[in-house]
Amino acid sequence: MKLLVFICFAVFYTNATNISPETLGNIVLKVKEIIKPCVQSTGATEDDAINFMGGKTPTSKEGKCMVACFYKEAGLGFENGEIKDNNGFGDAIKSEDPDFYAAKLKITQECHSEIPKSDDDCEYYAKMYECNVNKSKEAKIAFSLFSRK
Repeated sequence: MKLLVFICFAVFYTNATNISPETLGNIVLKVKEIIKPCVQSTGATEDDAINFMGGKTPTSKEGKCMVACFYKEAGLGFENGEIKDNNGFGDAIKSEDPDFYAAKLKITQECHSEIPKSDDDCEYYAKMYECNVNKSKEAKIAFSLFSRK
């Protein structure tokens, strides 16, 4: 229930970006669709999911595996100098707020080059997420569409 309330709140809160409430709402619905089965399949808690969306890296193995599951299921990654995603999140953001997209691309590039690939996907994706959150905070930009800087 907490996750649903958090997501509903996020639909109406677009941060300091130029992302329209409609686009944000569509992204939030897709994120919810992706994260729910990841929580269930990994044994993560609802609090893990809420913390993840709020910029806190899970500390439990289940929570970290939820992060990895989300990245994989969403098809999020970095490929050939561009943010890759199978759901069009990046395209929507890029078309509505190219500056935010460019800043996030730079951060993603930096994290991609700094975090060594690991055989443990749960640890790797948790570190990638944490790197993104930390670098976003350092740059004073929203680390995601769901929270403040």
